[in-house]
Amino acid sequence: MSFCTVVEWDQDLGQVLRTLPGSDTQPEGSLVRIFGSSERGTYAIELWHSGEDARRFAEASAPALAQSSLPPPARVAGFETSSVFIRAAESG
Repeated sequence: MSFCTVVEWDQDLGQVLRTLPGSDTQPEGSLVRIFGSSERGTYAIELWHSGEDARRFAEASAPALAQSSLPPPARVAGFETSSVFIRAAESG
């Protein structure tokens, strides 16, 4: 079953997220990666093939995150998805 993670910060960290190592690639097991900011803060939403894939990525990226200038998130959530719909990009 697929697994979703949502990480939130209460400030605009879009530029910091773009400079993190690996931010320009899609990790193994990742189905969708969304990073963005609004007037309320910054969000990282990721859809994984499984909870195990999400855990493996979190463990592997922890050392780099600890050395970055990224502050701890305000909120973190993870959950098994009950349904997922992804529309394929239309060509043309």
